Amino acid sequence: MLRDFEVNPGQQIFQVFYPRDYANWRRRLLNYQPLAFPSIWAEVDGHFSTAAQHPAKPLLTMSWIPGSDWTGTVYDPIYWALNQSEDASAKFLGLIFMDVAIHRPEWWGFGHYENRGVPITGRTYFLLGVIVR
Repeated sequence: MLRDFEVNPGQQIFQVFYPRDYANWRRRLLNYQPLAFPSIWAEVDGHFSTAAQHPAKPLLTMSWIPGSDWTGTVYDPIYWALNQSEDASAKFLGLIFMDVAIHRPEWWGFGHYENRGVPITGRTYFLLGVIVR
């Protein structure tokens, strides 16, 4: 479950922002490298799992995880599938993070924040709680 703390505080998010772009970029990635998306999803999901299991560090800042150079990482095919556009690649990865968070078993929130007075480019996700079933 994912809740917005950026535009509509507390509102549950059921689908990624910009769903048409997301679908288009997924198609392009699939055409470029068919197994890339599941690998990227698993990597991002692993980051959420790690954060959920370590309550002392329950934050994920999307833009800090891959860093600025994706060469040789699981994220690299995004860059090539989207014609080496850093802007589109970052937005697509951001939407993958959002989609993974929506499908996680825990409750997550997100927003744009600052670090020492400087705006952080990517969204920061934070653990709100664990759903007990």
